[in-house]
Amino acid sequence: MIYKRNYYAIIPARGGSTGIKNKNLLKISKKTLVAIASNFALSFKFFNKVILTSDSKKILNNVKNKSIFKDKRPKKYSGKFSSTLETIHYLSKKFNFRKDDIIFLFEPTSPLRNKSDVFKAKKIIDQNHQISVCTFSEC
Repeated sequence: MIYKRNYYAIIPARGGSTGIKNKNLLKISKKTLVAIASNFALSFKFFNKVILTSDSKKILNNVKNKSIFKDKRPKKYSGKFSSTLETIHYLSKKFNFRKDDIIFLFEPTSPLRNKSDVFKAKKIIDQNHQISVCTFSEC
């Protein structure tokens, strides 16, 4: 049986920020950080699903696009000491991600993304059968 990989974009946006209150709803050029991340992820046609996950109804309601799947995640995956990895494990069970599925993570608080970097990462994954790729940029 030939298996086709699925590609998921995950946007984790916790509501209970302790450093900067409601930081995922801060605006750049009249758009919230969570909306910027969502629009960016939707600009790629290869994602099977774009998932915005948050414990905050306010954050989930901020994104109006119906192509975004909005996941109201439990508080136990949204606490001050919760990790992004715990959120990904939770989502993988909820959506039945398979072992070979690929997850792209778009943190709202890192809005300066480059589309070409995403395409390069996908190309590395597809051509070299990699399971993970990270990109970094100098501050």
